Amino acid sequence: MEEVRSSVLKTYQFCAIHYEKWDDTIESCSTSLGTLLRLTDQLECCINAPECVLTQSFPNVRHKIEQSIRHMINEELMFVQTKMEELSSMNHRLKNMWDNSIKLFFKNLPAIKTDESLHVGSELHPPMYCMIEWMDDINLIYSNKFIGVKFQLDIFDGTSESATSLRDKFFSTKSPKVVESILIKMSHFIDDPTVK
Repeated sequence: MEEVRSSVLKTYQFCAIHYEKWDDTIESCSTSLGTLLRLTDQLECCINAPECVLTQSFPNVRHKIEQSIRHMINEELMFVQTKMEELSSMNHRLKNMWDNSIKLFFKNLPAIKTDESLHVGSELHPPMYCMIEWMDDINLIYSNKFIGVKFQLDIFDGTSESATSLRDKFFSTKSPKVVESILIKMSHFIDDPTVK
């Protein structure tokens, strides 16, 4: 039974770390997302600009400017992709930790059933399974947020509209209050020396 408690504690601790790192990672993309928006605006202006003396005198100048802007867009996208990989890695680790906790819970279920405070719980302390479910809720919240951002990144087409949608989607994926509420609720029931 101690291994279940230990696994739940470790998963809870990582949920708290994930909560902090998630927002930091999203925030770290703000400069790149703003730059992407400006670059896509510049690219559209370059593409839609009428012919002028400069473009007539130097026919390759428009193409070179376009290439340069596209290169800068790709650099910013690479940074965002790297941050997305960090988020994916955190989500994967959280899921693995949750999977381990639930497997240990069911493996030790006969022993847990003998301890009423872990199996049935009380008004003051929920059963262990509830805490595991709450951590699964956190896992699902972040998984769904990641899927939404990943989809928006996948459909990015270099237009200012797609850059705006990507930026808006990123900022809407900050950790929701429900995750904070779950962590606070769990902190009352988990014996974690780092919380006190």
